[in-house]
Amino acid sequence: MRRIAVFYIFLCISGMHPGVNVSMSAWFVEPVATPHVYSDLGPRSLALDAAGFPHIAYGQDHLYYARFDGVDWSIVTVDSSPSVGRFASIALDGAGRPHIAYYDSLNRNLRYAFDYGGAWYVTILDVPNDTGMHCTIALDPDGNPWIAYIDNSAKVVRLVWDNGGGSWEHETVTPFTTVINGFAFDLFGYLPRIVFSDRPAGASTLRMFFWNGSIWQEIVLDDEGNAGRYLSMAVDGTDFTHVSYQDMTSEDLKYITITPGGWPSVPATIESSGSTGYFTSIALDTQDRPHIGYLNISESQIKHTYYVHMDWITENVALPGTWGYQLSLAVDQTGRPHFSHVKIDTMDLVYTQPRSGGWTNYSVDICRSVGRFNSLALDSAGDPVIAYNESLRGGVYVARHAVDEWVVSAVDQGAHTGEGLSIDLDYQGNPGISYYDSASADLRYASRQSSSWSIETIDAAGVVGSENSLKMNAAGLPCISYKDFTNLTLKAARYDGDSWILSSIASGGSTGNFTSIAVDGSGLMHISYMAGAQVLWYSKEMNDHSWSSKPVDVDTPTGYGTSLDLDSLGYPHISYGSGAIPAVRYARFNGSDWEKETVATLINPTLFTCLKLDSAGRPMILYYNPTGGGLRLTRFTGTGWMFENVTQSGEEVETADMELDAFDRAVVSFNDARTGDLFIARERPEVWYNLEMCDTYLQPNDTFLLGRIMGNTGAAALGADEYLILDVYGQYWFGPGWTQAVDYQTWNLDPGQVVSESIFHFSWPYGTGSASGIRFWGGLIRSGTPDQLLDLDMVEWGWSEA
Repeated sequence: MRRIAVFYIFLCISGMHPGVNVSMSAWFVEPVATPHVYSDLGPRSLALDAAGFPHIAYGQDHLYYARFDGVDWSIVTVDSSPSVGRFASIALDGAGRPHIAYYDSLNRNLRYAFDYGGAWYVTILDVPNDTGMHCTIALDPDGNPWIAYIDNSAKVVRLVWDNGGGSWEHETVTPFTTVINGFAFDLFGYLPRIVFSDRPAGASTLRMFFWNGSIWQEIVLDDEGNAGRYLSMAVDGTDFTHVSYQDMTSEDLKYITITPGGWPSVPATIESSGSTGYFTSIALDTQDRPHIGYLNISESQIKHTYYVHMDWITENVALPGTWGYQLSLAVDQTGRPHFSHVKIDTMDLVYTQPRSGGWTNYSVDICRSVGRFNSLALDSAGDPVIAYNESLRGGVYVARHAVDEWVVSAVDQGAHTGEGLSIDLDYQGNPGISYYDSASADLRYASRQSSSWSIETIDAAGVVGSENSLKMNAAGLPCISYKDFTNLTLKAARYDGDSWILSSIASGGSTGNFTSIAVDGSGLMHISYMAGAQVLWYSKEMNDHSWSSKPVDVDTPTGYGTSLDLDSLGYPHISYGSGAIPAVRYARFNGSDWEKETVATLINPTLFTCLKLDSAGRPMILYYNPTGGGLRLTRFTGTGWMFENVTQSGEEVETADMELDAFDRAVVSFNDARTGDLFIARERPEVWYNLEMCDTYLQPNDTFLLGRIMGNTGAAALGADEYLILDVYGQYWFGPGWTQAVDYQTWNLDPGQVVSESIFHFSWPYGTGSASGIRFWGGLIRSGTPDQLLDLDMVEWGWSEA
């Protein structure tokens, strides 16, 4: 028998020896579906380059940058950190390179990103708690960025700028009282101007602070009523400041100018028709004439007004469908206005530009949040298939892992469809999905044969189906447990090949909450669920298709998030959450009695668990610790429970699912509630080696040889019982810590395939800076026998540029 899974690691770079950490388990997390989520697009989220092409910065889950080249839109994720991108403000330098200031909602700090030739430099500029909101960026004549923002922790307005020498300087401009209603910033040469509206005594006051070369001067611009919401400003070539804003009391659009000496004009009301002046954005044309974009809610209309010949000319920005908000306006060299905005009905990010005889709209991006409801199955090759819901716009989708990519198909795109779903595969690998359509309050089922989806309504009597669980029987026919909310009844549905057969199992109270179904070798259904006064129940279908129901745990409240699996004897095992003393509990039927135990104690009850039995019949339980503990997996070793984290402590997960592959390794799907993204985590047990390299000075798309088989001058073939799985997972060092890379590469070789050095080449796709580093986790080589670790010929794990 050949030897498997012994690694030798060596490395020495810049006189440093690598730190080698050995762990017996590792989780690799990769994104499955990451549609973009964005909010708080400010009046400076759009910029035009010298050719008049638009550049847009936006985000919320991550920071995104979109640009149009005259033919196509390209979108890149600038910062993949979670919960970053609100209040994104963009400016283009003389070379057309974007500079972006934005807010990190998770850590509540200010960030800055700069594109230096296809690679993004990202840095944190201010780290005190709750700082960086309302950030706005401008560039001085040398192209250096200046950013004004709010520090809510200290209640001050702050300014940070690049002094051109490679360092950032910070300055506190002025304190504010309680609430900032509007904020705007611009430069005249090297002289900053900051306008904001705060609320010192119930009414808002519009103020301006400007640096006159030696001191900050304060000017009150408008103290009538509640002035200064939806602020935008621009400074012209003669140092006049132009400000647009809304009067909150009258809901009017107003405009004011300030002379270079700091003298404000009388505030002018530009439009007072209905509720207007929302989301103002001001820009100047080449003749320094002001253009203002804004929303009139009463007319459901985006408008453009500009000043010419001593008068304001106003026009409607014609849009098909519903009006938009979160506007940003830019004016090109010919004086034409360009808009970016978010459509209120679809949440699409839209770019609008004038054309002869009208306006042309381009859909730039779609705002979606996915994975709040997700369910996982593994096909015969061990590849995951995930059904999930798109929360913001509704719909059921399936993502299937094929080769090295995820292929997503739409199942049902109805609004509010899929708020509760479950997936399973038949013996041919065809998926079936049970799901709830909240628009009709019906239980539906989708099946895929060949290349199309077939959708049918299973139960439409009342409000039915949001709590549902699906399993295929040995014949590949679906069985579903679900709740009838109208009648507070647990129900089951079975397809016999011609029609659906529905049955009612139990009624009353919370009966049917948290259902989980399994099907035994005889095709009979087993269901765990919460019932009555919040206790755990179990129901079994008998040979005559009647039901036997028994309580399992009556220590109320209990039975949250039940999950059921059957052992080789057909006996049920159930994991569930308890609320009396918050805990994760486990119950198994031994043939005559239920044996119950507490697996993990919690501070607050968990609302979901997932139980799977491994090939030896030992339970593995996935659960979420709602008090900052993240997603955890515990497994019974034969003598006790062993715990490990799937996600990091503090990560927010709403739903998750788990399956075990042929080697009893856990595969987990889950959503990140902070970003609205869907992820999959794969367990890689056995021995993993962590090596770190500093000062590597990587360039975009550098390719490196990571490993080779020692002692083999040519290729080597795997034996009949051997598999090789090599995973390479990287992080890069940038700023204050290691940042998780989005991608990692996996090589899987089956018995008899050839192992060659070429499979170990890894192309690192991220540009990094001079103070960067990189580290990798690598490798797993194991046999086809799950419980055996065998030794292979010594493997050298190294680093050299290919």
